[in-house]
Amino acid sequence: QSTRSAHLRGRRLLRLFRDASSPENLVRRFDAARREKPWKYSTSLTYAAALAGATISPFVNEKRREAQKRLGVFVTSKRWKSYVQVLGKSCLTETVNFPTPANLSDIGYLTRTAQSNEIRALVVILWATAGRVEDVIKLRSCNVRVTKATLMVRFVEGKVVSSTLKPYSIAVNLGPWGDAIREFVRERREHTYLWLASGSTKEREAVKRGLRTLLRAQRRPVGAQKLELRSFRRGALQHLAMTGTTDDELLKISRHASVGMLHRYLDWGWYALGQHQRTSATTAKLWFPRA
Repeated sequence: QSTRSAHLRGRRLLRLFRDASSPENLVRRFDAARREKPWKYSTSLTYAAALAGATISPFVNEKRREAQKRLGVFVTSKRWKSYVQVLGKSCLTETVNFPTPANLSDIGYLTRTAQSNEIRALVVILWATAGRVEDVIKLRSCNVRVTKATLMVRFVEGKVVSSTLKPYSIAVNLGPWGDAIREFVRERREHTYLWLASGSTKEREAVKRGLRTLLRAQRRPVGAQKLELRSFRRGALQHLAMTGTTDDELLKISRHASVGMLHRYLDWGWYALGQHQRTSATTAKLWFPRA
Protein backbone atom coordinates (compact mmCIF):
# COMPACT_ATOMS: atom_id res chain seq x y z
CA GLN A 1 0.00 0.00 0.00
CA SER A 2 2.71 2.52 0.95
CA THR A 3 4.89 1.54 -2.03
CA ARG A 4 1.98 2.02 -4.42
CA SER A 5 1.23 5.42 -2.89
CA ALA A 6 4.86 6.44 -3.35
CA HIS A 7 4.77 5.45 -7.04
CA LEU A 8 1.57 7.42 -7.60
CA ARG A 9 3.00 10.46 -5.82
CA GLY A 10 6.09 10.34 -8.00
CA ARG A 11 4.01 10.13 -11.15
CA ARG A 12 1.91 13.12 -10.07
CA LEU A 13 5.06 15.16 -9.45
CA LEU A 14 6.43 14.21 -12.87
CA ARG A 15 3.21 15.45 -14.42
CA LEU A 16 3.22 18.63 -12.33
CA PHE A 17 6.78 19.65 -13.28
CA ARG A 18 7.04 18.08 -16.72
CA ASP A 19 7.37 21.49 -18.42
CA ALA A 20 10.37 22.64 -16.34
CA SER A 21 13.01 23.94 -18.76
CA SER A 22 16.09 24.09 -16.53
CA PRO A 23 17.27 23.28 -12.99
CA GLU A 24 16.67 26.91 -11.97
CA ASN A 25 13.19 26.81 -13.47
CA LEU A 26 12.43 23.55 -11.64
CA VAL A 27 13.52 25.10 -8.34
CA ARG A 28 11.31 28.16 -8.90
CA ARG A 29 8.29 26.07 -9.84
CA PHE A 30 8.77 23.62 -6.98
CA ASP A 31 9.16 26.46 -4.48
CA ALA A 32 6.06 28.20 -5.87
CA ALA A 33 4.06 24.97 -5.46
CA ARG A 34 5.39 24.58 -1.91
CA ARG A 35 4.21 28.06 -0.96
CA GLU A 36 0.86 27.75 -2.69
CA LYS A 37 -0.27 24.45 -1.14
CA PRO A 38 1.30 25.19 1.43
CA TRP A 39 3.71 22.33 2.17
CA LYS A 40 5.75 22.19 5.35
CA TYR A 41 9.49 21.93 4.87
CA SER A 42 9.42 18.27 5.88
CA THR A 43 6.66 17.57 3.35
CA SER A 44 8.57 19.48 0.68
CA LEU A 45 11.65 17.38 1.36
CA THR A 46 9.59 14.20 1.05
CA TYR A 47 8.16 15.36 -2.28
CA ALA A 48 11.60 16.37 -3.55
CA ALA A 49 12.82 12.84 -2.80
CA ALA A 50 9.71 11.39 -4.48
CA LEU A 51 10.39 13.46 -7.60
CA ALA A 52 14.00 12.30 -7.72
CA GLY A 53 12.86 8.69 -7.29
CA ALA A 54 10.29 9.06 -10.07
CA THR A 55 13.03 10.07 -12.54
CA ILE A 56 14.57 6.60 -12.28
CA SER A 57 11.39 4.61 -11.80
CA PRO A 58 10.61 1.96 -14.44
CA PHE A 59 6.87 2.33 -13.71
CA VAL A 60 6.36 5.33 -15.99
CA ASN A 61 4.35 5.21 -19.21
CA GLU A 62 5.71 6.30 -22.58
CA LYS A 63 4.03 9.71 -22.43
CA ARG A 64 6.21 10.73 -19.50
CA ARG A 65 9.49 9.15 -20.63
CA GLU A 66 10.80 12.38 -22.13
CA ALA A 67 9.90 14.45 -19.06
CA GLN A 68 11.38 11.74 -16.83
CA LYS A 69 14.68 11.84 -18.70
CA ARG A 70 14.88 15.65 -18.67
CA LEU A 71 13.95 15.99 -14.98
CA GLY A 72 16.43 13.25 -14.17
CA VAL A 73 19.19 15.57 -15.37
CA PHE A 74 17.77 18.51 -13.41
CA VAL A 75 17.54 16.70 -10.04
CA THR A 76 21.21 15.72 -10.23
CA SER A 77 22.32 19.33 -10.83
CA LYS A 78 24.16 21.40 -8.23
CA ARG A 79 21.34 23.95 -8.17
CA TRP A 80 18.70 21.37 -7.23
CA LYS A 81 20.93 19.67 -4.67
CA SER A 82 21.66 22.98 -2.94
CA TYR A 83 17.94 23.74 -2.85
CA VAL A 84 17.21 20.35 -1.25
CA GLN A 85 19.92 21.01 1.35
CA VAL A 86 18.19 24.28 2.26
CA LEU A 87 14.90 22.41 2.68
CA GLY A 88 16.63 19.89 4.93
CA LYS A 89 18.10 22.58 7.18
CA SER A 90 14.75 24.40 7.30
CA CYS A 91 13.10 21.20 8.61
CA LEU A 92 15.01 21.69 11.86
CA THR A 93 13.11 24.93 12.50
CA GLU A 94 9.70 23.28 12.33
CA THR A 95 7.77 22.03 15.32
CA VAL A 96 6.32 18.54 15.06
CA ASN A 97 2.58 18.45 14.58
CA PHE A 98 1.44 16.01 17.27
CA PRO A 99 -2.13 14.79 16.88
CA THR A 100 -4.20 15.69 19.93
CA PRO A 101 -5.56 12.41 21.36
CA ALA A 102 -9.33 12.10 21.59
CA ASN A 103 -10.92 11.03 24.88
CA LEU A 104 -14.24 9.60 25.99
CA SER A 105 -15.78 13.05 26.40
CA ASP A 106 -14.83 13.90 22.82
CA ILE A 107 -16.37 10.69 21.51
CA GLY A 108 -19.58 11.32 23.45
CA TYR A 109 -19.85 14.86 22.09
CA LEU A 110 -19.13 13.83 18.50
CA THR A 111 -21.70 11.04 18.52
CA ARG A 112 -24.35 13.43 19.89
CA THR A 113 -23.65 16.14 17.33
CA ALA A 114 -23.09 13.94 14.25
CA GLN A 115 -25.64 14.77 11.56
CA SER A 116 -25.98 11.22 10.26
CA ASN A 117 -25.76 7.61 11.40
CA GLU A 118 -23.01 7.19 8.80
CA ILE A 119 -20.62 9.61 10.52
CA ARG A 120 -21.77 8.57 14.01
CA ALA A 121 -20.96 4.94 13.23
CA LEU A 122 -17.59 5.93 11.81
CA VAL A 123 -16.66 7.81 15.00
CA VAL A 124 -17.63 4.90 17.24
CA ILE A 125 -15.91 2.22 15.15
CA LEU A 126 -12.73 4.29 14.86
CA TRP A 127 -12.60 4.62 18.63
CA ALA A 128 -13.68 1.07 19.38
CA THR A 129 -11.14 -0.59 17.07
CA ALA A 130 -8.31 1.99 17.41
CA GLY A 131 -8.02 1.56 13.66
CA ARG A 132 -6.52 3.84 11.04
CA VAL A 133 -9.11 6.06 9.37
CA GLU A 134 -8.24 4.83 5.88
CA ASP A 135 -8.51 1.17 6.92
CA VAL A 136 -11.84 1.63 8.72
CA ILE A 137 -13.40 3.55 5.81
CA LYS A 138 -12.53 0.64 3.49
CA LEU A 139 -14.22 -1.96 5.69
CA ARG A 140 -16.55 -4.29 3.82
CA SER A 141 -20.01 -5.05 5.16
CA CYS A 142 -19.22 -8.76 5.39
CA ASN A 143 -16.39 -8.06 7.82
CA VAL A 144 -18.48 -6.17 10.39
CA ARG A 145 -21.04 -7.82 12.68
CA VAL A 146 -23.05 -6.35 15.53
CA THR A 147 -24.84 -8.53 18.06
CA LYS A 148 -26.93 -7.31 20.96
CA ALA A 149 -24.11 -5.32 22.56
CA THR A 150 -20.90 -6.40 20.80
CA LEU A 151 -19.13 -5.10 17.72
CA MET A 152 -17.00 -7.59 15.80
CA VAL A 153 -14.69 -6.27 13.09
CA ARG A 154 -12.23 -8.19 10.91
CA PHE A 155 -9.50 -6.24 9.11
CA VAL A 156 -8.36 -8.01 5.96
CA GLU A 157 -6.69 -5.16 4.03
CA GLY A 158 -4.93 -1.85 4.59
CA LYS A 159 -1.68 -0.77 6.24
CA VAL A 160 -2.28 -2.98 9.30
CA VAL A 161 -2.40 -6.09 7.09
CA SER A 162 0.64 -7.21 5.10
CA SER A 163 2.75 -10.25 4.27
CA THR A 164 3.98 -10.30 7.87
CA LEU A 165 0.84 -8.95 9.57
CA LYS A 166 -2.03 -11.32 8.93
CA PRO A 167 -5.74 -10.32 8.94
CA TYR A 168 -7.06 -9.92 12.46
CA SER A 169 -10.35 -9.52 14.32
CA ILE A 170 -11.40 -7.41 17.28
CA ALA A 171 -14.55 -7.57 19.42
CA VAL A 172 -15.62 -4.80 21.80
CA ASN A 173 -18.61 -3.89 23.92
CA LEU A 174 -20.58 -1.05 22.28
CA GLY A 175 -22.46 0.09 25.37
CA PRO A 176 -24.98 2.90 24.72
CA TRP A 177 -24.12 3.19 21.02
CA GLY A 178 -25.13 -0.36 20.14
CA ASP A 179 -28.54 0.55 18.68
CA ALA A 180 -27.21 3.23 16.35
CA ILE A 181 -24.40 1.02 15.06
CA ARG A 182 -26.72 -1.96 14.59
CA GLU A 183 -29.11 0.14 12.54
CA PHE A 184 -26.34 1.47 10.32
CA VAL A 185 -24.77 -1.95 9.73
CA ARG A 186 -28.21 -3.39 8.96
CA GLU A 187 -28.86 -0.66 6.38
CA ARG A 188 -25.56 -1.39 4.63
CA ARG A 189 -25.85 -5.17 4.73
CA GLU A 190 -26.57 -5.48 1.00
CA HIS A 191 -23.72 -3.15 0.00
CA THR A 192 -20.12 -4.18 -0.53
CA TYR A 193 -18.68 -1.44 1.68
CA LEU A 194 -20.01 0.20 4.81
CA TRP A 195 -19.17 3.78 3.82
CA LEU A 196 -18.39 3.51 0.11
CA ALA A 197 -20.19 2.61 -3.08
CA SER A 198 -17.26 1.45 -5.22
CA GLY A 199 -14.22 1.95 -2.98
CA SER A 200 -12.75 4.76 -5.09
CA THR A 201 -10.26 7.32 -3.76
CA LYS A 202 -12.77 10.10 -4.47
CA GLU A 203 -15.35 8.44 -2.23
CA ARG A 204 -12.85 7.88 0.57
CA GLU A 205 -11.85 11.53 0.49
CA ALA A 206 -15.53 12.57 0.64
CA VAL A 207 -16.06 10.48 3.80
CA LYS A 208 -12.95 12.00 5.40
CA ARG A 209 -14.17 15.50 4.54
CA GLY A 210 -17.43 14.78 6.35
CA LEU A 211 -15.52 13.60 9.41
CA ARG A 212 -13.23 16.65 9.34
CA THR A 213 -16.29 18.92 9.17
CA LEU A 214 -17.62 17.33 12.35
CA LEU A 215 -14.25 17.73 14.10
CA ARG A 216 -13.94 21.39 13.11
CA ALA A 217 -17.39 22.12 14.51
CA GLN A 218 -16.54 20.64 17.91
CA ARG A 219 -16.29 23.14 20.73
CA ARG A 220 -12.98 22.77 22.52
CA PRO A 221 -11.72 24.47 25.71
CA VAL A 222 -9.92 27.77 25.19
CA GLY A 223 -6.36 27.09 24.05
CA ALA A 224 -7.01 23.41 23.30
CA GLN A 225 -6.01 22.12 19.88
CA LYS A 226 -8.65 20.82 17.50
CA LEU A 227 -8.93 17.11 16.95
CA GLU A 228 -7.82 15.61 13.65
CA LEU A 229 -8.30 12.28 11.93
CA ARG A 230 -5.33 10.69 13.72
CA SER A 231 -6.77 11.70 17.10
CA PHE A 232 -9.13 8.69 17.26
CA ARG A 233 -6.49 5.98 16.97
CA ARG A 234 -4.02 7.68 19.26
CA GLY A 235 -6.61 8.51 21.88
CA ALA A 236 -8.09 5.01 21.88
CA LEU A 237 -4.69 3.35 22.32
CA GLN A 238 -3.72 5.72 25.12
CA HIS A 239 -7.05 5.10 26.81
CA LEU A 240 -6.45 1.35 26.66
CA ALA A 241 -2.93 1.75 28.05
CA MET A 242 -4.14 3.86 30.96
CA THR A 243 -6.92 1.44 31.84
CA GLY A 244 -4.49 -1.43 32.32
CA THR A 245 -4.21 -3.18 28.95
CA THR A 246 -0.88 -4.97 28.63
CA ASP A 247 1.69 -4.31 25.92
CA ASP A 248 1.02 -7.68 24.27
CA GLU A 249 -2.69 -6.95 23.96
CA LEU A 250 -2.05 -3.42 22.73
CA LEU A 251 0.24 -4.75 20.01
CA LYS A 252 -2.51 -7.06 18.78
CA ILE A 253 -4.70 -3.99 18.25
CA SER A 254 -2.20 -1.34 17.17
CA ARG A 255 -0.25 -3.70 14.85
CA HIS A 256 3.02 -1.95 15.59
CA ALA A 257 6.11 -3.97 14.72
CA SER A 258 7.56 -3.86 18.23
CA VAL A 259 6.87 -2.78 21.80
CA GLY A 260 9.40 0.01 21.34
CA MET A 261 7.42 1.47 18.43
CA LEU A 262 4.23 1.17 20.45
CA HIS A 263 5.78 3.05 23.39
CA ARG A 264 6.98 5.84 21.12
CA TYR A 265 3.48 6.13 19.68
CA LEU A 266 1.89 6.31 23.12
CA ASP A 267 4.49 8.83 24.26
CA TRP A 268 4.04 10.96 21.11
CA GLY A 269 4.31 14.40 22.70
CA TRP A 270 1.75 13.72 25.41
CA TYR A 271 1.80 10.40 27.23
CA ALA A 272 4.37 9.97 30.02
CA LEU A 273 5.42 6.34 29.81
CA GLY A 274 5.51 4.36 33.00
CA GLN A 275 3.01 6.51 34.88
CA HIS A 276 0.18 4.04 34.51
CA GLN A 277 -0.36 0.75 36.29
CA ARG A 278 0.41 -2.37 34.28
CA THR A 279 -1.93 -5.26 34.91
CA SER A 280 -2.19 -8.85 33.75
CA ALA A 281 -5.28 -8.12 31.65
CA THR A 282 -5.68 -10.61 28.84
CA THR A 283 -8.37 -8.81 26.90
CA ALA A 284 -8.49 -5.29 25.46
CA LYS A 285 -12.00 -4.00 26.08
CA LEU A 286 -12.89 -0.36 25.73
CA TRP A 287 -14.98 1.18 28.46
CA PHE A 288 -17.89 3.35 27.39
CA PRO A 289 -19.83 5.61 29.76
CA ARG A 290 -23.38 4.64 30.53
CA ALA A 291 -26.07 6.69 28.83
